[in-house]
Amino acid sequence: MKSKILFIFLVITYYNYSILFASDETIKIEDYSYKEGLTTSGVSSVYKDSKGFIWLCSNNGLFRFDGYTFRNINTLVKDNLNLETFCITEDSKHNFLIGTVNGIVYYNTHTERLYPLKLNLNDNFKINQILLLNDRIWAASNIGLLVISSKKTINPNGVFEAHLLLPDSLHKRTSQDNVINTMFYSPGSPSLWVGTNGALYELDFKKLIFQLINSFSQNSIRGIAKYNNNIIASSWDGGVFLVNPSKHIVENDAFIVQINRVIGNKRIMSAFSDNQNHLWVATYGNGLYIFEKSKNGTCSFVNYQNNQPKEVNLKSDFINQMYLDNVGIVWLSMNQPALSKVYFQKNNLRY
Repeated sequence: MKSKILFIFLVITYYNYSILFASDETIKIEDYSYKEGLTTSGVSSVYKDSKGFIWLCSNNGLFRFDGYTFRNINTLVKDNLNLETFCITEDSKHNFLIGTVNGIVYYNTHTERLYPLKLNLNDNFKINQILLLNDRIWAASNIGLLVISSKKTINPNGVFEAHLLLPDSLHKRTSQDNVINTMFYSPGSPSLWVGTNGALYELDFKKLIFQLINSFSQNSIRGIAKYNNNIIASSWDGGVFLVNPSKHIVENDAFIVQINRVIGNKRIMSAFSDNQNHLWVATYGNGLYIFEKSKNGTCSFVNYQNNQPKEVNLKSDFINQMYLDNVGIVWLSMNQPALSKVYFQKNNLRY
């Protein structure tokens, strides 16, 4: 009888122990640089295409990562792309538009050819982000917001009609408002959110008119994402803030206030929430923060930096961009090393 009771006790104890540790998760960080074949010192952004390839825009061109090896785009095509790249996006035909230091380059994956997208503009410009919306190409650049008429078939010798939209043309604030760093669009929304070097704007798709969002001292917007029913904007010089998209005003939030007490004086590059309600915040100089809100409303966080006395840390504190892919992995575009992969992993049961 005693042996049966002991056996039942051990089974129950083992079962509870396994449940406890099965739900326990830890952060894992994997770094990629020259040792892994990524021959660049800095990555500007990351993009995952429809086939599962990871594309890296860098100061040494464009790279493709299949999970095992990195390949420079010059080894995949018949042409050379010897330009610094900043962004990439895929169209419906599985071709790519690449934002470079000198305009947009089109990559036809079927013919394996690269060629610049010719526009009816004489200016040279740097492209920071590209979105394909409403049968148009929307490009964030250092000279304003480019709205480019799209075509079913892109001819290498054809010229595209482009309209240059300037946020400062109406509000007459500062020329820094015409330097577009980032854009965000939520499906079904009548607006495009535009982050500039001077402020956050909301663009009406139909009227193509910018509305200034008064965020007070939080300027130089580097990242925009959806946060619950609001928009969260990342500021270079003022932490993060929420905007109510229906009221077009900054929204007060106790959790965000607590977060800004920690990161308010940091250079914030991007912020977003994952499906576990963690708020990820990438900084340029202070590494990665992951915030969590407890049931009583208090804020807890972990900060991963270089040279910390922790088992898990970053190899660089200078993050250019974060990208959350469709399987929950966060990719950090950084400077030296160029790329880090961050994810939660369940701990295995240990006897």
